Amino acid sequence: MRTGTALLTLLILLTPTLAADGKELVRFTGLGDLDPDELLTAGREDLEDVCELLRAGAAEDEILAYGEDAAFEMLLYLRKQGYPLAGVEVTLAEGQVRFNVAPGPRALLGEVTVAGVDDEDREALRRFVRAPKTWLFGSDLFTRSNLEGAARKMEGFLRQRGYADAEVTRLPSKEVEQWSPCGATPGEIIVPVVYAVDKGPLHLLESVRITGSHILTEQQILDRRAEPDGKMIRGQIDKPFGPFTPFDIKAMVVEHYGELGYPFVEVAENVVLEPRGETTAAILSLLIREGPKTGIRAIRIHGNQRTHDYVIRREIELFPGDLYQITAAAKAQGNLIRTGLFRQVFVDMVKPEEGLGAKTALADLEITVEENDFRRLETTVGWGTWELLRGGVSMSWRNMWGRAYEGTVSLSGSVRGYRLGGTLKDPWVLPGILWDRTAFIAEGFIENQERPTFAYAREEIGLILRKRDLFQHTITSFGYSYNFTDVFKVTDNLPEEFENQTNIGSLTLSAIRDTRDNPWSPGRGSALGGSLQYANASLLGGDLNFWRGKLSGIKYVDLGSGFVLAGRIMVGAIAPYGSTGEIPIQERFYLGGGQTVRSFRQDDLGPRVIERGQVTNAPSGGEFFSLANLELRADLPIGGLEGVVFVDGGNVIRKISDAGSGDYRFAIGAGIRFGTPIGPLRLDFGVNPNPKSYERSWMLFFAVGYPF
Repeated sequence: MRTGTALLTLLILLTPTLAADGKELVRFTGLGDLDPDELLTAGREDLEDVCELLRAGAAEDEILAYGEDAAFEMLLYLRKQGYPLAGVEVTLAEGQVRFNVAPGPRALLGEVTVAGVDDEDREALRRFVRAPKTWLFGSDLFTRSNLEGAARKMEGFLRQRGYADAEVTRLPSKEVEQWSPCGATPGEIIVPVVYAVDKGPLHLLESVRITGSHILTEQQILDRRAEPDGKMIRGQIDKPFGPFTPFDIKAMVVEHYGELGYPFVEVAENVVLEPRGETTAAILSLLIREGPKTGIRAIRIHGNQRTHDYVIRREIELFPGDLYQITAAAKAQGNLIRTGLFRQVFVDMVKPEEGLGAKTALADLEITVEENDFRRLETTVGWGTWELLRGGVSMSWRNMWGRAYEGTVSLSGSVRGYRLGGTLKDPWVLPGILWDRTAFIAEGFIENQERPTFAYAREEIGLILRKRDLFQHTITSFGYSYNFTDVFKVTDNLPEEFENQTNIGSLTLSAIRDTRDNPWSPGRGSALGGSLQYANASLLGGDLNFWRGKLSGIKYVDLGSGFVLAGRIMVGAIAPYGSTGEIPIQERFYLGGGQTVRSFRQDDLGPRVIERGQVTNAPSGGEFFSLANLELRADLPIGGLEGVVFVDGGNVIRKISDAGSGDYRFAIGAGIRFGTPIGPLRLDFGVNPNPKSYERSWMLFFAVGYPF
């Protein structure tokens, strides 16, 4: 649970490094400007043992043994802090363990040179040198472990590109290796670093030779396309040959045979390297033992203590009598994992006895599962500039009655209001080719929320059909909802007639296609979504008739070196018809705040209320909006920090008939984020380049989580 992790982290940070009486038994000399508490923390575990032995009057050798361990941990800490020449000696005198610390000069990383490669490779290899900072925006530290680790990463990078003999060596730095403690010790030294690169010859895959195959010819194996990327083995020929190339090609061969019903195929490889002038040719030979063609005799399920067998079988698209297919088996495993019911899933074929003599052998398909805990408690905590302190708790019951039903009760709240809701989900209804794995969801909630110019209470129930992968990476939903909303407590700037009680019955169709690599902290991919809502008082109940549509697109581009470009576009419209002439204030669109245009207060961008022919300062919302955001996010070279610059733009238009004619408003700004177990802490500063008389010229937002 996120809150639990945060509390545990806080407790660790607040835990004292050593008991007060223990500190009296430890003495440091030669520290200079170093903080003794940091060294106490570094050697804490061994120092606690030292103190216990001192109190117990243990033998000197035993005490010094633990003291040497503590000194070693302190030495490692000092080297990570940029003191490569540090030394720590331990002695025992007068009932105290004494550490004589000789830190030497602090070493700062100077110019990094990568020799032996062209400019393109040089820049790529330099990116692997990531040094810790002296402070937030300070100098880079010279730390041997980081620099040696960078050399190994460079080698791996080059070998993956076909330079199988590549070697990267960090040359000795005379500023460190030849430094002498004689004379005055400088506080800091600048250490340039030089990496010598010997790429060796480029290895190219010259040919792939197949032997032992009877079902497929060598040409069929080389030309068969693998799923899902459509690669061919032939397409790897004359390409760089890296350490994983044989494994990738073997996996493609196994998949080819697995699709034809040969699950027990074995592939042995042999690689011969031959010089070809400035390059080296790799000749890959594969010996194939096909094994028997195999059909499924029975499907046997193991490990399900709570879950009914039929819940597992409906996720498997293989049946007794079918020919085994490796992609269908892998899909069954993926389907079962995605249900969320199982911690682990294994799909195996039991190899039939040899010498059966039949053209097609029969074997059992074994499905072994390890069930998850069917109860799950989640808590969240956060902060928003408008909501202030916010948080929530939810309790879910998965696999109710062993039928994969899921029920959830949740409560969330902030200084501005609360929401209490519940759902009941059946993950598989309307069976058939089109409707497999379609979920039915019944949900309801009550909430009471305060907005900048009004407050409202709402109660809603809904019935939804939701299908995954109707199109690839897409979740599609269709449902009916009915809600009652009571608007009250309008501000003095709003006319009393804005208070209302409204019932809405509507149908909603929505879809979202999500290819983000991480929904919480995405670095690449996109999320495209849209919804269309139809409210009709006479057919669906309620008081209002309208159409409402929204479209949104978010894109993340990894620029490398810790930079991510993130962009979002949104547009929405609501159109009344029939007996409905005016859309109530709570159903209109609003912009402004830390999630939309970050130079405006919450909901403050857009048209104002008109009372007695005069324009007031109260935002009234509108029937149309558009929004665009662009952020450049960059990792900062200190733990967990990220910097950002952004541009936001948006408008809200009073009447949909005036769409396209509104005044577009902007925010230009920068921010900083700090990663935590509950999400990034975000501080954004946005400037309004052209504020009106009733608008702020800048805004500062503090929140938890990304704006999009």
